[in-house]
Amino acid sequence: MISRLTLLVAAIVVSGSACGQYANDRPVQELAACLTAQGWVMYGSVLCAACRAQRELFAEAVEELREVECNPNVHGAETDLCVARGVRKFPTWIREQNGSVVERVENFQRLEDLAQIAGCK
Repeated sequence: MISRLTLLVAAIVVSGSACGQYANDRPVQELAACLTAQGWVMYGSVLCAACRAQRELFAEAVEELREVECNPNVHGAETDLCVARGVRKFPTWIREQNGSVVERVENFQRLEDLAQIAGCK
């Protein structure tokens, strides 16, 4: 007889394997590389909880992303760039081309939504 615990574990394993396109590291790395190649930049702050949650979605692939620190109280901040880009909410994703803003999306984004917005597979 199969125990309830065994059924529960089996259900978690099955549902976990179908969590979506970005369930393992490879597709997340590909998404991060695609976003960067298309000129997408994440504007935010290391002190922002939503920005931290956004970075956590990318796990180790976060190193592939271009990020701009906007908080003037944080070392290395590019506050003038954030002001020039009109960043008012964190995180703000901006697609830049030749120094100009082409497209922007504000607030926390699911990976699937970022992929769709950017046209990344």
